[in-house]
Amino acid sequence: MKHKKMLAFPIIKKLSVFLLLLIICTWTAAAAARAAYVSDILRLALRTGPGAGYETVTVIQSGQSLEIIATEGDWAQVKLPDNREGWVLQRYLVPNRTSNILLRALEQKHAALSEQTASLLEENKDLKNQNITLQTELDQIEKRADKVTQDYESFKQEAAQYLKLKTQHQKTASQLAKVSKQAAELQEKVDTAKTRQTIRWFITGAGVLFVGILIGLSTRRQRRRPSLL
Repeated sequence: MKHKKMLAFPIIKKLSVFLLLLIICTWTAAAAARAAYVSDILRLALRTGPGAGYETVTVIQSGQSLEIIATEGDWAQVKLPDNREGWVLQRYLVPNRTSNILLRALEQKHAALSEQTASLLEENKDLKNQNITLQTELDQIEKRADKVTQDYESFKQEAAQYLKLKTQHQKTASQLAKVSKQAAELQEKVDTAKTRQTIRWFITGAGVLFVGILIGLSTRRQRRRPSLL
């Protein structure tokens, strides 16, 4: 029984070590698949195996993004965005974006901002020109408004003067009509008086003539009587 227990212990120990190694390998494989970038070097060779003697698949440019699948010593197995795989030296890989990538991003952002600034400056220039045009039109409108106001005030004064003159004219016309009526009445009275005077003169003359005729007739009769005796 003791001998069987001694034989079982190494087996359990080996199984434990195997399980431990399996867990470590699994964890390492899971942890190895992480993003990385080629550091700031000119070019990095992607090889078919973990060593300088392996064939070169392609040359990776600085700043290229890739995925680390596994590691072996100084080498790392990586996967490119186009799904090609190979081995590169780990010391040339960094976990963050390299300065040249950041520089290109900043340059692109700066170019976009410069373009946006130029557009805003041009728009600001257009707005200034429009503002100048609108200000000129506003000044002209204000001048026309002042002229209209002056004309209106002048018209009001002229209208007030006209109404005053019209009132005076109506009053004068009324007085003239009244005086004309009175003059017509007086003229009618004068004409009537003249007519009466003429009639009187005519009657008086006729009476004088008639009396003269009577006197003449009477005188003739008196002259004829002695001649008859």
